[in-house]
Amino acid sequence: MSLQASLDLLQHSPYFQQVLSTYQQIHSIIQQLDQQLIFNLCFLNHAFIIAIIIYKSLKSHLLDSSNNSNNKQQQNIPYVIGLLLCFALGTGGAILNALLLGEHQIYFDYDNITFYFICAWTLVIYSPFNIIYYLLGNFIIQLPLYLLEGYFISGFLMNAIDKGIKLYPNSIFAPIILGIVSVTGGGILKSYFINLYFGKSLENNVLSKPNFILKSILGLSLFYYISKYILDKNEYLIDLNVLLNVNLVIHVTNRNVIEGYFVVLYFYIYLLTHFGGSVVVVNKKKDSIVSGSGGSNGKNDVNNGIVVVSSEKKELKEEGKKKKKK
Repeated sequence: MSLQASLDLLQHSPYFQQVLSTYQQIHSIIQQLDQQLIFNLCFLNHAFIIAIIIYKSLKSHLLDSSNNSNNKQQQNIPYVIGLLLCFALGTGGAILNALLLGEHQIYFDYDNITFYFICAWTLVIYSPFNIIYYLLGNFIIQLPLYLLEGYFISGFLMNAIDKGIKLYPNSIFAPIILGIVSVTGGGILKSYFINLYFGKSLENNVLSKPNFILKSILGLSLFYYISKYILDKNEYLIDLNVLLNVNLVIHVTNRNVIEGYFVVLYFYIYLLTHFGGSVVVVNKKKDSIVSGSGGSNGKNDVNNGIVVVSSEKKELKEEGKKKKKK
């Protein structure tokens, strides 16, 4: 069967029409909901994802420290340090942008944000038998959580660029910088403070070796800025009849493109986290933590849209043995 015939069959399929109708109904219901309620639900989900990431990262760093020292007893995860890292990673973009703009910090303006981080971190670290950690870390439960997180993070970039345009209408660079920082700020602060706490090199961070995802944030910021504020084009009609000879027109907006990218990105991160194959070690020098993440014992980690890869547990053990011999 040809591609055109397959697409025609899909377009007229009752199942496809039902899925499309259901999606439109769900989207209509969401639009009618209280926007403040949606924000609170998204941020609560954001807080728990951040708490899980910080828990994995600290656990991995403490394990590395115990393997590389004479004391084999692993230390407990420090509550206050973890909570501060949750704020750093979860609101890092807002923290840095507020410093750049000379504004109030977001967690001082909204007590519910502080409350969500405190509750999420407390439940993750102190729940009986680590039930919250294992429940939210389950690959079935994490799929919708990560997709929602991707949708939520996309708003950080667009809102920061819109704000930059309002504050600095004559500047090209200000909106772009604010947009990039809004998404990558958490990863920058997390790697800095973790390296500082564990005595690692402060030069090892997510900016030291930019990956494709970090560069794509720049591309998305440029696309949103140019299309909306230079070309003054917010909507696009994609006629599949021209591309694939299929009588179907897709209507998308600038926001749809940004939201779609981040949802796909977090789906990719989800797949790497749970089903990733070989682990790429970026830096093999002694005492190094790849991108300052720490990861989760050989699994992939995420810093506000930036994938960072941890070194393998086996390699860390070998480094510890070499130190002991010396």
